[in-house]
Amino acid sequence: MRNPILIAALLCSACGPKAAPDTSWRKATPEPLAPRAFQLPEAQTGALSNGLSVSVVENHEVPLVSVRIAFDQGGWTDSADHIGLASVSMDMLNEGTKKYSSLEFDSILGSLGSNIGFGSDLDTSFVSVSSLKSNLDQTLDLAKEAVMFPTFPSNEIARIKKQTLAAFKRDEFRASSIAFRNIGKLLY
Repeated sequence: MRNPILIAALLCSACGPKAAPDTSWRKATPEPLAPRAFQLPEAQTGALSNGLSVSVVENHEVPLVSVRIAFDQGGWTDSADHIGLASVSMDMLNEGTKKYSSLEFDSILGSLGSNIGFGSDLDTSFVSVSSLKSNLDQTLDLAKEAVMFPTFPSNEIARIKKQTLAAFKRDEFRASSIAFRNIGKLLY
């Protein structure tokens, strides 16, 4: 049988005061490291048979592929009556396709370890894809499904519209938001 007093004494000594750690190394600012050479990777550019321009930067150190498809339509193309249309339209691409509900779509993406994002800014709308190289074809098929065959369910349109209107209210008096809303008129 174990001696409870001995165990308690050992635990107390283990938890008792200890010597302060040496922190003298924190008192001196470290010297900067020597500059390292940095070279941007070379981008290969070309065009597909349909005229779509493509840029590729290869890095064979990791088995990950990132793809960004950009469309020359963004917030600057929204009319005064439909502010936020580009953003809401791109957000809706996440909400289901002819083949998959949004939950099924997300489940398949998760099983592949892939991500697909949709968005819009002032200048462009875009689709971002990140996938393991071995799952790229399946992930691109899902991205194609979302872009070519969205269902735009009315309940999801209402939800995203409500979120967007709440964001507009929140940003109504923020200087950066005011500038963003008006920069298109000034630039274009």
